[in-house]
Amino acid sequence: MAKPVLLALSLALSLVPLAAEADKDRGSSGGGGGRLGQVSSGLGRATGGGGSSGGNSSERYDRFVDRDRYDYGEPVVVTGAGGVRVARPPRPSPPVKVDFYAGAQKVHDSDGSLSLELAFNDGRFRLGGSITRYFEQQEDADALTLTIPTLYIGYRIDDGGPTRAYLEVGAVGARTRNDPVMNSSVGGVLGGVRVEHRVSRRISVVGDAQVMAFEKDVRGAAARAGISYRHVQATLRYLDLNVGPALFGPEVGIRF
Repeated sequence: MAKPVLLALSLALSLVPLAAEADKDRGSSGGGGGRLGQVSSGLGRATGGGGSSGGNSSERYDRFVDRDRYDYGEPVVVTGAGGVRVARPPRPSPPVKVDFYAGAQKVHDSDGSLSLELAFNDGRFRLGGSITRYFEQQEDADALTLTIPTLYIGYRIDDGGPTRAYLEVGAVGARTRNDPVMNSSVGGVLGGVRVEHRVSRRISVVGDAQVMAFEKDVRGAAARAGISYRHVQATLRYLDLNVGPALFGPEVGIRF
């Protein structure tokens, strides 16, 4: 495995423990009564209920193109004064690869979350976005929700082998709704790493980790790790904001 990939994996492991102060100093009562309610209550106090929201060029090219799925065209025979020579058509640009993911999570000591992700991969660059909504039932009230959208750009740092590794930077937001005390909304920035290692044609090991810095001195860390088989992905997902307890649990989804 290339050194950049090892560096990315080390960075991912170092990001997970980052989130914050001890649970006893984080949110208390409020919200839905579970972990999400404590996070929402702490976010409301923090924000006051407001806020804004290697090799030659052809070798490098081949690493990012599936030869079995892309037609380079047939050779063309050209006859001239100098004899017969074979000319090959210009090599076209590699196609843009689209990644889609939809998943559902069971959150410990709360209810759950739903997630959608979409990304476009062009060579070494990746442009993507996601939206995750946590929800928790409340007595005699609509469900409490915490919505976290992201928009990011990534750069591929591996050597083009079976492991794909991206460094990512972007924007992130956090917004609560139906909190019995006050709703909150903050915006911020994120940085992270995303890694996928193909074990076989059908099985891959996946993982990502991010750190987030919001307004009002709200900070957070997120991580996800697991395995995918064909179009099915199973992971353990973790989100920790410094205003409340961590939201974590198993997640199952589909990917294309």
